[in-house]
Amino acid sequence: MVKKNKIYFWSVHIDYVATIKSIINTCISLKKFKKDKYDLTILNAIGEWEEYNKELIDNNINIKSLFNKNIYNKIPKGSFLKSRLSYWIIFFKSFLKLKKLICTDKPDILVAHLMVSVPLTIYLFFNIKTKLILRISGRPKLNILRKILWKLVSKKIYKVITPTDGTKEELIKSGIFETDKITTIRDPIINLKKIIEFKNEKIEEINFFRNNIILVGRLTRQKNFNLFLDCFFEIHNKYPDLKVNIFGDGEQKNELKEKVKKMKLESKFFFGGYKKNIFKYLFKSKYFILPSLWEDPGFALVEAAFANNNILSSNCEHGPEEFIGKDQKNGFLFKNNSKDELIFNFEKMINSDPEILFKKRLCAKKECKKFMLLRHSKQFDEVINS
Repeated sequence: MVKKNKIYFWSVHIDYVATIKSIINTCISLKKFKKDKYDLTILNAIGEWEEYNKELIDNNINIKSLFNKNIYNKIPKGSFLKSRLSYWIIFFKSFLKLKKLICTDKPDILVAHLMVSVPLTIYLFFNIKTKLILRISGRPKLNILRKILWKLVSKKIYKVITPTDGTKEELIKSGIFETDKITTIRDPIINLKKIIEFKNEKIEEINFFRNNIILVGRLTRQKNFNLFLDCFFEIHNKYPDLKVNIFGDGEQKNELKEKVKKMKLESKFFFGGYKKNIFKYLFKSKYFILPSLWEDPGFALVEAAFANNNILSSNCEHGPEEFIGKDQKNGFLFKNNSKDELIFNFEKMINSDPEILFKKRLCAKKECKKFMLLRHSKQFDEVINS
């Protein structure tokens, strides 16, 4: 019997991020299409993975905790300062625990997604035999401390994975890592089995606006929902029948709700909160808006395209243009953080010939093939064995 490669995944989070889906779907894809090659384990640092226990067990994905106690709910959350405090608490609590676990279990590969400074510092100070794969996404903040740490440990990193070519090019320009170590692997967003199951679930909320506008994402500065609210105040005057569904949670939730109240447009908005199953809402929506300041390329963007939405996205770093195309054959783009551009392109979209919109939706759905689980498993397997 061939020995399976033991892969551990490290991704500590203090609130919901799309990376959670990415890791789970990576494991599902490898279990399904490369089941005889890998033994997969997600490391549960502070209890952050416990709510996904059932899904992980159902897919035969191991979960291993660093601590006997769940401290996830005790970690400060919300503001920037609280998140920074949480970062340092997690760092000092998990550093030695993770180092001991790696040295004891001796996994073949450690894949680090979030809070990568913990494994990077371990690899910097100790001689670890486990191959380290670093996943870097979004708009990496290359401050001096991070540059120094990444550069010092770069020789010990086996591979660097990015979900878009834009992030890959930025890392190459930085000169931190050797170019041949960096590769692009699209996130495993499209899980057909799960989507079919989700699509057929009944929508219980009577306040949900069908065949209308939908925005999905964390209610944070990055997602820039404030910009869309400013635009909608003007859009509404011209198109009074349009309504908006917003799904997600975050520190800006109360601020956004208060803004809608001040605009006296409460009857035009539905705040649905965070949903594990967003597909049942996407399949009943018509226009998807992504006003983000940066993305890579945006899980919800790909999910909305697969659900046949007409797409309008900011042309932000690093992913939307890669998905939609410079020629905008898969949707519509507007200048990043531009109110006038958003309004102009939104009107262009809703007033477009139905045949043009149909062709864009069709092209966007074809683009989604790049984010299928099968493709991801093949690319991931190639990186590990290169």
